[in-house]
Amino acid sequence: VGDSRHVLLGRFAEHTLDIVLLREPSTLASGARFVPLMADRIAAIAAPDHPLLRRRELMPEQLLDQTWVLPPLDTLMHSAFEHLFEPCGRLPARTPLITRSLRMLLAYLRAQRALGLVPYSYVRYFVEAGLLHTLRLRLADALPPIGMLLNEAQHKRGALLLSEFLEVGA
Repeated sequence: VGDSRHVLLGRFAEHTLDIVLLREPSTLASGARFVPLMADRIAAIAAPDHPLLRRRELMPEQLLDQTWVLPPLDTLMHSAFEHLFEPCGRLPARTPLITRSLRMLLAYLRAQRALGLVPYSYVRYFVEAGLLHTLRLRLADALPPIGMLLNEAQHKRGALLLSEFLEVGA
């Protein structure tokens, strides 16, 4: 299901969804249980030929003049982007693209030598394949884990089997 987090949580509360895979919510509804499956962190990324990848360590002020692909305004990543540049007193001026699309992010990073700030889980396979690289930049703490939201009184066999399978694999 590709709905927003709020829609998914609403449908879960209405008992129309048995399991929701998402980042850990700040609060849980009565009768709900969150099972963490995967840790995550923030990553600053670039295409493999970006000149900043040669630097041993980067500071936020060195990134102010770079072109950035921004995460949407209503996301945890956008808040992390703003937090990264708080010590600078301003945000980077060149931010022509805001997207959730991984395909658009990848194409833009490569074509424009831009930078992006994303959850590492979002790009892990591209980093491991050498198609993207992470910048040597000190970033905020880890993100809330990704996991599954379950109903404590779950009785549907398929949902139980799936949750057990996911817990064993984590």
